Amino acid sequence: MGPRQCKSTVLTSLEEAAIVAFRVQTRLPLDDVFCALKPSIPALAKHPAPLPSAPPGLEAPAARS
Repeated sequence: MGPRQCKSTVLTSLEEAAIVAFRVQTRLPLDDVFCALKPSIPALAKHPAPLPSAPPGLEAPAARS
């Protein structure tokens, strides 16, 4: 289980709300949202998210042919 209340360590609540509202209104992909808002929100940064690994004993589904 993750934290009960998600909180950014870099962005303010107002900045987070502005980003979400912008994305909802424009329906742009995240990369386009980043490019559009980076000049207005300097703290905005891209961080590569680590890929989740499968829990032990669980294998990836086989590819269909």
